[in-house]
Amino acid sequence: MATHPLPYPDLAGYVLGVLDPGEARAFAAHLASCGHCRDEVDELRGLPALLATGAAVEVPADLRARTFARIQASGGPSATVG
Repeated sequence: MATHPLPYPDLAGYVLGVLDPGEARAFAAHLASCGHCRDEVDELRGLPALLATGAAVEVPADLRARTFARIQASGGPSATVG
């Protein structure tokens, strides 16, 4: 069982290749002793290529306003639309 937060804070950055060199080396060293994180990296290894093939998505112009209006109507957290 892992003795750190799950998922490990640097896992996604490592898979996406966006960690600075020191962070990447530290996480690579962590992988040597953490089977859980090795399994997660193996599972997510194809994610960067998948993201690169994604088509652009057109989002409705009023999506933000409608989303925050729904949250406020449901008694959820206060939000400022702007």
